[in-house]
Amino acid sequence: MAKEIILNLNSNKELQQYFLHYDHSNSEIYGLERTNEIRLKKNEQARYRFIYFLIYCVKQRFKLLFLPSSHFFDVSHWHVFRVYPFFWLLPARKHIISLHDAGYFLLPYTQTFVNKIFMFIIKKNIHKVDKFLVLSQDAKNNLISYGKFPENKIEIVYPGSNFKSLVSINPFIRLNIKEPESYIVCVSRWQPHKNVEGLIEGFYKFLSTNPDSDIKLVLVGKPVSNHDTPMKKIQQYGLSSKIVILKDLSDSELSWLYDNGVISVFPSIHEGFGLAVLESLSRGCPAIVDSNTSTCEVVGDAGFCVDMKNSTELSATLQIILTDHNQLRSLRGKSINRADFFSWDKSVSTLLNIYQ
Repeated sequence: MAKEIILNLNSNKELQQYFLHYDHSNSEIYGLERTNEIRLKKNEQARYRFIYFLIYCVKQRFKLLFLPSSHFFDVSHWHVFRVYPFFWLLPARKHIISLHDAGYFLLPYTQTFVNKIFMFIIKKNIHKVDKFLVLSQDAKNNLISYGKFPENKIEIVYPGSNFKSLVSINPFIRLNIKEPESYIVCVSRWQPHKNVEGLIEGFYKFLSTNPDSDIKLVLVGKPVSNHDTPMKKIQQYGLSSKIVILKDLSDSELSWLYDNGVISVFPSIHEGFGLAVLESLSRGCPAIVDSNTSTCEVVGDAGFCVDMKNSTELSATLQIILTDHNQLRSLRGKSINRADFFSWDKSVSTLLNIYQ
């Protein structure tokens, strides 16, 4: 997301961007007009890099004492929440940090010791931060409720997607796998909160009441931290012939799956936004999502919001959408319109307003 924001911000001719980093990079962002690269001293051990950042900040502050006309940033924007100690020493009039969501507080098992240090730094210096950026209203609500962040310091910047413009490529040809005639698609990593096993259970219940259905489920993803519960569920329910597992697909191949799938399902019970939902909608593929997280905010009227912890409710929703072709056709038309609500142009416009 940071790269897309930076690229789109570059279209504003009144804005100068400065990138503070350490390593050499071939990324296109460093060659843009109106961008300036400040490469700090590199150290192979990342844990010492904050020292070079601190030295840089102190030097800049020292210059300002004797040369008031020397450089002073209008905004310091950390595009990730991994902020260094004394980040506020960077000579900037305002300090902004992108937190994206409240996952740190809602999903403690996903957090590393290093992440805990970064969040400790933020919480101890919350009075020095002017704005925190999140990806959805749901993320803002959770950050207030669970993170105890002040509401007046949180702003929502919805992301966009470039999926609509991609040329699709059939992944089954490259992988030499027989292409299913009719399928539901789910693009998700396998983690407890992603709830892929819940989708498999709901799909099994749907098939139990529709034994003649030729629909298949295409899962695009793989286990994270050895979370193989979805595979165990597939074996438990004897669904090996009804479920196709793919991984490491390109965006163009994902686009093809959305283009040709009946519907997409995103069973996650926690998301800061749910970019895969937007990508699906942008290809005209309606979605079924959880009713208690931000994905319902994203899908709008272009799909169904259900309790993904309730496999019976998910099964009943599959029954409705797979048998009501008129409704499915209507949802396909709404998907593109809903996706158009989110764009990088809007993201940058919102961000510029926050900067100003």
